[in-house]
Amino acid sequence: MQRHGIEVWSREPRWPLARVRSVPGQVRGVLLRDWALHLDRRWGEGASRKVLDRVGDLAAQVPDAPSSEQWLPVAAQIALTDAIIDLFLAGDALQLEALLLDDTTRDLSLPRRMLVRAFGPHAGYKRVTAAYQRAYDIGRCEAEVRDHGAVVRCVGAEAFGNPTWRTLHLIGHRIALSLLTGRNDSEVLGRALSDDSFELTVRWK
Repeated sequence: MQRHGIEVWSREPRWPLARVRSVPGQVRGVLLRDWALHLDRRWGEGASRKVLDRVGDLAAQVPDAPSSEQWLPVAAQIALTDAIIDLFLAGDALQLEALLLDDTTRDLSLPRRMLVRAFGPHAGYKRVTAAYQRAYDIGRCEAEVRDHGAVVRCVGAEAFGNPTWRTLHLIGHRIALSLLTGRNDSEVLGRALSDDSFELTVRWK
């Protein structure tokens, strides 16, 4: 399979909710922190309720402000994202990047952003495996770090074949690289290895 950027992966057909609901696994609340607050701030009070109405019984498993260590269904992470794309982004998943970048920078104080920048991308990608294991309880993600880049392989989980999960992770790596390098010219490409595996290739200057 060829490597493609976010512009291609964001156009992949998303799974129907019935299929998303069956995706196993859990994700830490840190990846959904203050999701409802950000939605209501951006689109008005009640925006988060509209999203929850779209995800069916998964809504009962997602608090408005989950704690960082709380386990939540991966299916809910995907379903909430799909609902946001449909309700507020006119079906364009590519628009998620600007929203998530804004949310991330709001959540990170200036001293913490400076600390991340001082850490740098090489050291940051050395910790991908540990960071992934803290965030998810499915599959595994490992990074092969090079001088000015890395290859991250996520294998062995149904979620890794989901187009929305893939889009979120491409965006997440783009945002991480902008924070780690202080630049916006890093490259992030994705490649499907199988139905349950995904590879990201990142390069920085």
